[in-house]
Amino acid sequence: IWYCFDGIPENSVVAIGTVGGSPRKLEDRERFEEGLKELVRRLHPHTIIVYGSANYKCFKELEEQGITILAYPSKTNKAFAGGLEMSKGYSGMFNGCLLYTSDAADDLTRVD
Repeated sequence: IWYCFDGIPENSVVAIGTVGGSPRKLEDRERFEEGLKELVRRLHPHTIIVYGSANYKCFKELEEQGITILAYPSKTNKAFAGGLEMSKGYSGMFNGCLLYTSDAADDLTRVD
């Protein structure tokens, strides 16, 4: 069931998304948090890049464990925060969770 973590290096930078149903919707939050805990248990990331809101208890708990959380608000996140004007036909919300790691993610956190 957790094959989604296969091939992702341990002790690295990973990126996930919180846009859409997880974890904003209460009915999806438990599943999202379960997957996030499994990600941390298996991969031991030193940094998690979050596309969307990271204003959830689960991310604060990870920071307390020493994991760096870098949040990049999405257009949807900005809209909910009142920072983006929505058009009438906007339907940019989707359910899902993005997980990836790459040299580009490492570049975002590299200190020269």
